[in-house]
Amino acid sequence: MRTVADLAEAGPDRPADWNGEPYSDAVLRARWCTTSSRCSTRPTRTHATRLAVVRGELDTAPSRIGECRTCPWWEGWEDRDGPVEGCRGRLVLSDDVSLVVGGGQVGPLRARGMRTVADLAEAGPDRPADWNGEPYSDAVLRARAHRDGEVVVPKVARPTIPRADVEVDVDLESHLDDGAYLWGTLLTLRDGRPLEDEGYRPFVTWSRLPDADEGRAFAEFWRWLTGIRDRAAGQGRSFRAYCYSRAAENGWLLSSAGRFGPEGTLAVVKGVPGVAEVRRFISSPLWVDVHEAVATQFVSTSGLGLKVVAPVAGFTWRDPEAGGEASLGGTGTRRRPGASNATPGASGSSPTTRTTSAPRGPCGSGSRGSAESAPVTGEYRRPLIRPGAGPSGGERPRRGPKRRCAPHSPCGRKDLGA
Repeated sequence: MRTVADLAEAGPDRPADWNGEPYSDAVLRARWCTTSSRCSTRPTRTHATRLAVVRGELDTAPSRIGECRTCPWWEGWEDRDGPVEGCRGRLVLSDDVSLVVGGGQVGPLRARGMRTVADLAEAGPDRPADWNGEPYSDAVLRARAHRDGEVVVPKVARPTIPRADVEVDVDLESHLDDGAYLWGTLLTLRDGRPLEDEGYRPFVTWSRLPDADEGRAFAEFWRWLTGIRDRAAGQGRSFRAYCYSRAAENGWLLSSAGRFGPEGTLAVVKGVPGVAEVRRFISSPLWVDVHEAVATQFVSTSGLGLKVVAPVAGFTWRDPEAGGEASLGGTGTRRRPGASNATPGASGSSPTTRTTSAPRGPCGSGSRGSAESAPVTGEYRRPLIRPGAGPSGGERPRRGPKRRCAPHSPCGRKDLGA
């Protein structure tokens, strides 16, 4: 008796060296297992299919799913006997429809005879009965873009986004969950009236995170941002601030306020707002998520990340490898074990009150940040980050470096219409 089925058909006579539970109980369990759908050893259609594949009785073909992006079989590799073709190459060669839709949407399309991207591109407006996920029209539009060699195409006749007389683009860079070391801003005066010099302004800490100096950098950033907002309002001018995918910025805005604000859990830093003030700002019409506007008005064959959308909008980075990882490398070269927290090149800087210079590299232009410093008060306590929660216990900030670089306005916003 080598299988559950063998034991289920056994008689009452137990083996001579049987020990443990009554033999009849084992037989009864085997009989239940071969008839119940709740028993994992009961043969199923999936099990039979897998056996047929292993035995070479059933041909197989790849189909793209979400896990393909991390699978070693996707791109193929160089073997001792020559190159091994990956799944991607086979799918491209066959123009497989899974290249442009999610894994769960492939079945309904194939059931209607649409097995290639070209088939989907020629489809009519009627969606399959069991279609789920994104709008069917988006899938058809993506298939047509793929067929025509386009990357990003509009879903609407004229894409729009809220604009203002005074605009500030905001981007941050963080290191894991330790903290946000750079808040990058880009000021644009669309109405041409004077207010302050246009251009990029960074607010940065050179301290090894976590450190209370992060709060100082955030305080300077917040003071400058709200100052621009209030001055614009005082002159009767409209104001908006922009980010690309608000989840990251919102998470670190709330986290910074919770850790360094008036009721800071780590330190109390003058100039850092309370959580309630930050929530009012990020929930107001003055805070605009460009990624949200792009996602609702465009379809892409390669995702809607900034590195995909920016070139289509005509923007190029001066550094071919611009991104959060490069920014981390730039800050790392300026930190030395045992070195002072003072800005490199500055003399006589206090460890708690100082002015920092901008990082030179993919995320900085070398201009100086705010000249007004924020003193750190109170005792700094190293953060205790609970699993599954962000530093403030609210929205969890992104883990690791972002894959984009401030400023980002020319690529994410400027060509979306007036």
